Amino acid sequence: MALADMFDTSSIIILITLGLLYVIFLIFDAFKRGEKYSLLAYAMALPIINYLWYLGTMVDVYPEFEPFGVMGVYFILIILWIVVMLRDAYYILRKKKDVDDVLLFLLIALIVQFVLAAVLPYLIDEMQNGCSEFLYYFYFPALYDSSGNINSIFNSNVVLMFRISASLLVGLICVLLVHDVKDEELKVPALIIITAIFIIPFAILSFIWAVALTAVLTFLFCVILFIALLLVSKPD
Repeated sequence: MALADMFDTSSIIILITLGLLYVIFLIFDAFKRGEKYSLLAYAMALPIINYLWYLGTMVDVYPEFEPFGVMGVYFILIILWIVVMLRDAYYILRKKKDVDDVLLFLLIALIVQFVLAAVLPYLIDEMQNGCSEFLYYFYFPALYDSSGNINSIFNSNVVLMFRISASLLVGLICVLLVHDVKDEELKVPALIIITAIFIIPFAILSFIWAVALTAVLTFLFCVILFIALLLVSKPD
């Protein structure tokens, strides 16, 4: 279905404008200015998906958007982040970017989205549709129902795409991290700290794939990452 059939002209113009801002920062390195503004592309993805989230609440106006839902909105966010991460991976491999800077800006974007996930649904009640409360303040897609099954309000294909894209993003981050510590002299406690930082993303990944096995899968992923870091780094 054409975009024009789903949204009115004003909404399309706003989406195109937000998309252009994202693209500008995505290709910022091509301007060869030697600045880190290109890393703002992670944050520039947020206005796009949050505006889509807002549009999705008006199901009476945009009924075609309802099956996609808030889950689809977060799928788009992850795809936009993967695109930026692939760009940064190219520059990291050519030693023109530091993986620490990349992960820092991604973390900042995550924190900002957490804040928006608390503020926007509070201001606009309709944005709570399809979401469940997390820590009493944050609204994220209600992936599971009360029985632990996939929530029937979400399209199964969208859920699968979200799961796969989230796995690709976390996997890409881990690959870049392992590459960064390769042949570095690191003590075991430092490797443990690095692995501990990944407990949260691993827990989220485990939760979206198998809620009943979240703890076990998180531990397994942490062990695999620790072993990988131990093998590629030099003992201090």
